[in-house]
Amino acid sequence: KQWYQRRVAITAGDTHIFVVHSQTDAIPECPSNHLAVWSGYSLLSLTAGFVVTEQDLGDTGSCVERFDIMAMMACQGNDVCRQAVRTERSYWLVNSDLEDPPLKPMADIDSITPYISRCVACMGTQAPIVKHSTDVAAPVCDPGWSELWTGFSYIMGKSGKMGMGQQLKSVGSCHETMSNPMFIECNGRGTCSFFTNNIDFWLARNPDLLQPGMWGMGSVYNGVDDIKDRGVARCVVCLKTPYAEGQVFQLGGGRYYMNAAPE
Repeated sequence: KQWYQRRVAITAGDTHIFVVHSQTDAIPECPSNHLAVWSGYSLLSLTAGFVVTEQDLGDTGSCVERFDIMAMMACQGNDVCRQAVRTERSYWLVNSDLEDPPLKPMADIDSITPYISRCVACMGTQAPIVKHSTDVAAPVCDPGWSELWTGFSYIMGKSGKMGMGQQLKSVGSCHETMSNPMFIECNGRGTCSFFTNNIDFWLARNPDLLQPGMWGMGSVYNGVDDIKDRGVARCVVCLKTPYAEGQVFQLGGGRYYMNAAPE
């Protein structure tokens, strides 16, 4: 009984934080039984020259409280730092509700901010996991796990020679909304633009694994609806279902009771 009491105290104090991105200009809500810690703007990556610091979209570094076109400076050994004078760039997830993104660079921050996706950092007592499916059917959570959200499997964005990838084990790879483009590029000159040569990569469906060669060679999907219906892979984010009172689970060969003291 004494061991059980210590076990409950450790379990109750366990916390996990992950980030949810709305891909709109509205701050998203956390899943049920989760606490919103802070809200912000969805940062995908920072680059300097050809050096990339990509952000895990499921982790807290991807949700910054204040949108800044270029929040990075370069410091040298002579105690001098310079901001926004080199080839630094920042990349942000976009608000997918806005249609027909402008082709010309935008310099007014009040005009740029509505194009930036909002995010929230959520705290719970368990770590979520993500499952991806390249089949026609969307994946489902396994028995004992509950669904937080379903979405589309995002791999990375590419700008020029630089890629900004996501780990498929991260909830940041599973987006409820698929949009094209997924990100906007901002530079040290103080402007943000949608470039037509920037590319997004998504996990693709492969319904027939027995078909020889590379499946889908030459397949072209026109329009977001067609891509969603036939092309892009689906995903689901799952959370371990809490044990019912008195329920037994196995750990290291022993029998322990999570929510009720053993008799």
